[in-house]
Amino acid sequence: MKFSSTTTSRKDVNVNESQQGTGVVRKGILLTFLLAGLSLVNLVAASKAGADPQVPTVSKDELHNEFNFIVKNIFDNYYAPKDWKKSFLKWKLEDQLKAGHEKIDKATNVREYRQALVDFLYSTADYHVGYSFQATESATLPFQVKTINDKTFVIWVDTKQLPLALYPIYPGDQLLEIGGVAIKDVFNSIRPQVGSNVPTTDQSLMDLYLTRRSARKNMVVPQGPVSVKVRSLFTGEQKEFQIIWNYTNESFPAVQLGQKLTSLNPGKKVSIPLPQMSADKEIASVADKSTAYGIGNREPYIGDFGPRIWTSSDDDTFDAYMYQNSERKMIGVVRIPNYTPENADKAIADFQAIISRFEQFTDGMIIDQLNNPGGSVFYLYALASMLTNKPLKTPQHKMSVSMDNVAVLVELLKMVENVKDDSTALALFGPTLGGYPMSFQVLKMLENYGRFYMKEYLAGKKLTDPYFIWGVDQINPYPGVRYSKPFIVLVNELDFSGGDFFPTILQDNKVGQIVGQRTAGAGGYIRDFSAMSYFGVTSIRYTASIAQRIDMNPIENLGVTPDVPLNMGIQDYLTGFGPYKESAETMLKVYSTQKMMQ
Repeated sequence: MKFSSTTTSRKDVNVNESQQGTGVVRKGILLTFLLAGLSLVNLVAASKAGADPQVPTVSKDELHNEFNFIVKNIFDNYYAPKDWKKSFLKWKLEDQLKAGHEKIDKATNVREYRQALVDFLYSTADYHVGYSFQATESATLPFQVKTINDKTFVIWVDTKQLPLALYPIYPGDQLLEIGGVAIKDVFNSIRPQVGSNVPTTDQSLMDLYLTRRSARKNMVVPQGPVSVKVRSLFTGEQKEFQIIWNYTNESFPAVQLGQKLTSLNPGKKVSIPLPQMSADKEIASVADKSTAYGIGNREPYIGDFGPRIWTSSDDDTFDAYMYQNSERKMIGVVRIPNYTPENADKAIADFQAIISRFEQFTDGMIIDQLNNPGGSVFYLYALASMLTNKPLKTPQHKMSVSMDNVAVLVELLKMVENVKDDSTALALFGPTLGGYPMSFQVLKMLENYGRFYMKEYLAGKKLTDPYFIWGVDQINPYPGVRYSKPFIVLVNELDFSGGDFFPTILQDNKVGQIVGQRTAGAGGYIRDFSAMSYFGVTSIRYTASIAQRIDMNPIENLGVTPDVPLNMGIQDYLTGFGPYKESAETMLKVYSTQKMMQ
């Protein structure tokens, strides 16, 4: 498919219809489309029978056309935070468009063209905005680092690949150089693939990318032996070793300007998820789940607060346990690693059982939401609903407007107009919306949302007035389940999107206490765009709404500032996070005392 600056016609839009069959299933597919925050359009070009599987020779004109299509059709028309970025960052789409074309004119190879696109995407300073290129080349080193106070420390070593007897590199050692290059300069070489947004989050991402390089992110992927220089934590001595990058070769043929590139999966369709508030998917996958400090891992990387008296089973969605603190108080701890469970209904049932047990047997609770990449909106709502005895107000969103969304809403409104009671609503849509209880009342909220959105479209708006996703302006308490004791939520700079919204809702409604570091600030729901690309752009993610809190401030770029700050120092990484956990326990105790006095 050749990109152009014209709007894509309706016939190019493809939605997953692999589950076609009964009328109810088809209606479910339509509902799922809307649940995606009307969030996903997959633009692909159908291949002609017997056609050459390769695209025409690439020219500079085609590069400019592709860039125009992405910038003008997607970001000018559908990027919801555009006006906020202008006021907050002095960001102008026109200036970025011009700069991108200038970079394309100077490009001499595929990587330089891709970097022109990457630079534009990152100019938005938006952790939702992401990209992925068709590439398999990658490389890793068997350790991870954390930068604290401008010094970079080793915090994890894979001793199966770096046995200590041969490579005495220990957690706590300061990393000085890789390949003879000072770490500060190595970070500078990585920064173009991270962008500039929130300094603490950016640095944490660069820490992850330092030993994990991927061509999907347009990174230069190293291979072969490399020297690593560290300063010993114990002796202060500098040590240097030669190790080797764990390299995966590129399986796609090398492409230069003027050469041909095999077309990308013509006619391929993608499935439609529930409404998503999640970070760039490359962020979520950057840290191997086998490492100690990955993003979205089920296991808590800070370890246990105390010996487990009760613990959840291995097949439970959540790692949860109870322990007794030094004052013989029973404390419950539950980790929420992400908001994208494999089975939302099972996850909600698991959380319900945990909260019910904690309500009966504990005096306080700690929710660990560290390194949470976000996920499904209504799943997030369902979890929050078990922590309150009153309705929780939700953020409003300004949402991008498109005719495709309206077309789906028209069909949905036809479906719901004859639903007059709860049983019919449940029969038509099922018992939950991604874990959030379905009811006739929720269905009427959907109807109101649909009529509001259509009114905005008919008024010719590109961005709606502030309104609630699906019309759900308040989250009702979950039926029969409520945690009434004091609790705190641990957050940090690697909490994105849904990881911003969960603490936002609790903080705005004065439920629980938020403890830790400010979150990343990815403030809306997302859309994924896929299209044929001469240079292997497999997907682009952008923000299709911009949310505002009860105080009218956006979440985008600002994130959630904790009620009580709590940082991690290098001693935490060396002592199983003892100081951090001790401080968190103290904060829970103080908060419990405050609640008792109210």
